[in-house]
Amino acid sequence: MTTMMVWISHMAFIVIGSDSFFILTTVHTMSEASVCGHLVSKIGRNTDDKYLNDLIERHLHVLDLIESSNTIFSVINFCQLISAFLMIVAALFQLNSVVDAVSLLIIVAILSQNFVYCFLGTCIETSCEQLEQSLYCSQWYNLRNVSLKRKFLMMLVMSQRKRGYFAIGIKPMSLETHAELLKAAFSFLNVLLTML
Repeated sequence: MTTMMVWISHMAFIVIGSDSFFILTTVHTMSEASVCGHLVSKIGRNTDDKYLNDLIERHLHVLDLIESSNTIFSVINFCQLISAFLMIVAALFQLNSVVDAVSLLIIVAILSQNFVYCFLGTCIETSCEQLEQSLYCSQWYNLRNVSLKRKFLMMLVMSQRKRGYFAIGIKPMSLETHAELLKAAFSFLNVLLTML
């Protein structure tokens, strides 16, 4: 019994640590994108080469943060979606025969955890779209130097690519994915119940 409790406590610390790292990395990336968007709003006729070069460097840093985070969390996101699907189906199947508090607690915990992952994925997508919008709506056309305009347009082109968190590059982590996961789990449960 004690070995099982030690194993469960270790797994709980691993999951909490992984989730905390995911949340902190996402919040840091969103704040960097927000700062970059604020700096973009200050572009105007008096913008010099150094300011724009610093802005481009910061923009590249934000894009690199998003890509690095996606690389790190891609497999974790995939495992999150698969395990959430399987655990929801198993807990709902258990609830179909006997209503118990443990199954309800498992469903609430899995749905909450999956919601956090999908919500933060949506937040990253939104912050990237806001950064792109602030780039587009800035007064870049008032820049005096043609080379500065070219640099800015390159930065605008780079920001138009869809960025965010993906589950092994296949499925974006978003609230839409969370809803699709729930629909798929209930559909699979219905098929399973009709076969039994």
